[in-house]
Formats: sequence, structure tokens, C-alpha cells
Amino acid sequence: MKKMYVCKDHHRVLLPWAWTRRSHQKLNLLTLDHHTDTIEAFCRYLYHHKDEALDELIAQIDFHDDATIRRAIAKLRNDEHIDTAIRCGILQKAFVISYAGMSDNPPSNEFTEMTRNAETFARVALGQIPQPKDRTYPDANLYTVGTDGYLGDENGVSDEFLKMMLSKAGAMGGFDIMQTEFILDIDLDYFHSYESFKRSDLTVFRHLLSAATAITIATEPDFAYRDFDSDKILIDPEIILAEVIVLAKEELGDELEIINLQ
Repeated sequence: MKKMYVCKDHHRVLLPWAWTRRSHQKLNLLTLDHHTDTIEAFCRYLYHHKDEALDELIAQIDFHDDATIRRAIAKLRNDEHIDTAIRCGILQKAFVISYAGMSDNPPSNEFTEMTRNAETFARVALGQIPQPKDRTYPDANLYTVGTDGYLGDENGVSDEFLKMMLSKAGAMGGFDIMQTEFILDIDLDYFHSYESFKRSDLTVFRHLLSAATAITIATEPDFAYRDFDSDKILIDPEIILAEVIVLAKEELGDELEIINLQ
């Protein structure tokens, strides 16, 4: 039975991530999010509690124990959960596909080497020579998959876009995440257009839904896609949630269990 967990605040997915981890030795993460959500664990809490230490807070988390997870969640903000999950052993590696993350993080070894040479970097910036084609990456557990090839608001789950992003994630991590046990995590502020679901090329997204070990969704209504001038919500996360559920049910049928944690 495939479980889909729905939360309001994104950091609360830490609990279903822990539940999933208990029955899997190695668990990766693929997350779709408008923001990168790669802030260091307990960053804001530690700013106000300078007598405490990050290592101590992480040591208090046991992913086999719900109470320790809930205590951690109470001290986290909604963009600190991925780093927390990696540090406490819930996740092995995480890949964030984010419109806000326009360049690779960490940068490739080739890009880093290029930037060390001021003349070469300037010539690349001026378009006189191309960026290095090869992309190898340092050993890292958390990657922001650069969306330099972002196609537009209605293309966030199109086959062309996701194939490009998954290929880049594969180069960064050194493996095909689709061939691993992974959680598909979706923050609904990722979606900028209802047209995203009216496309015919959603094969890859459907495959992600069916291949994932578990699915977590954050509705995050406070961060729904808005008009910057009027602050009017342009994309209702509940409508987007319903669209995702329809696709998941079409792929999984009776094998899908939806657990509402809002």
C-alpha cells in the first residue's frame, strides 16, 4: 500500500519521513518546491537559544521514536526539515527541484575550477567561451538541482522538464533516484499554473508518483502562488492537491492510502 501524507506546514513531513525510514535501510528524497528549503537544521531556534548546540539537538532525535521527532518539529521552521532529516539519518541524499534554485548547489567541480581563474570566468560571462560541458560534483548529501532550463509556469511537471531535472540530479548524485527507494515530496507552492495538469505529457510525473516509496505533500497555504501587488492568491493549494490526488489514484488505484495530517 502506497501512503500519501498531507501536511499543512512543510517541516511536519519529518514525522511521516521517519515512519517511512523505519522500514527502509536507505531512503532518498526528491522534492518539488518553489523554495529551496535548504536552511540548516534548527537555524532560527539556535539564534534565540545560544546556550544550546546543533549537535546536541540532532543527537536527541531518534527516528524510531515519534516523541523525539515531534519535539524536533516544535523547534523547526518550514525550511529546515531536509537538513534535519539528513543529519539524523532519516534520509541518505536529497535532491531539490526548485524555481528559486537557479544554479547548482553544491557547484560542480568544473564550475568551481573555472571560477578560480578570473580571466576564464570573465570570458565565460561575456560569452567568448562556453562553460565547461562536463559536470562532476563533490560528495554531498543535499543538492539543489539548477533550473536554468526552466520552461515556464505551466511546465513544472512536464515530461521535458522533469527528464532534464532527473538527468541533472543523476549526474549530481551519481545514481538514478528512480532506481532507489525514495520519497516524493511536493510543496504545493511549486505549482504556478492550473495548466500544469491539463497537459498530455505527464508520464514522468505519473511514474514518480507510482515509483516513490511514499509521497508527502505540504499545502503551505501561507506561501501559495500570489499576485505580488495585490497579495491575491492565484493558485489555490487545495485545487492543486485534488489534481495530484486524481493522478495518483489513476496510477495506484486501491493501492493508494491518503493520510491527512493537517
